[in-house]
Amino acid sequence: MKVLVTSFEAFQNFASNPSFEVMNELRHDQRVHSLPDVEIVFRSIEVSWNAVSIFIDESRLDHFDLILHMGVATGERNTRIELMGRNVCSGTDVHGKIPDLEVIKENAANEHTNISLPIINKLLGQFGFVKTSDNAGSYLCNYIYYKSLCAFRNKSLVVFIHIADYHNNPEAVSLADQVGFVKEMIFELINQQLRLS
Repeated sequence: MKVLVTSFEAFQNFASNPSFEVMNELRHDQRVHSLPDVEIVFRSIEVSWNAVSIFIDESRLDHFDLILHMGVATGERNTRIELMGRNVCSGTDVHGKIPDLEVIKENAANEHTNISLPIINKLLGQFGFVKTSDNAGSYLCNYIYYKSLCAFRNKSLVVFIHIADYHNNPEAVSLADQVGFVKEMIFELINQQLRLS
């Protein structure tokens, strides 16, 4: 079984992106690497429209059973599981570029996660600081989520987690708590996939 975990790099007022920090903790967690017959690939992505598009195209050459994307929810105190990628895009990336259109894919609908609701509800019950959302915004977090759902939903589980902004919000969930949640989510989704195979 192969798992892809992504985060975003520094941007705007984030010298270090909280999503990268969570991913980096997972990358160095022995329990994550001790899962039998599971390979986990970690990727950090530049906060640019072009970098995300290239990343999606390159990822088509591989097969992942589970794709878990992460990005920071600026100013937010809670962690969010995004239930939907929206067919919208806007904002200036780290190179000063903006999208040519206000939609990602012309004449297309929004895309919902294919993660099962029982698993999401179980995680919500375990981690009180985790919420669900059907609005991932219109910036690059939403962009990578929407494009991944369009490209991979028929062969991979795809989900996006917005990491709480503990850099700028003193009431935000701590790095350690968010790492614990993301790790548990990965384990739950891996177990589900193994049960189905």
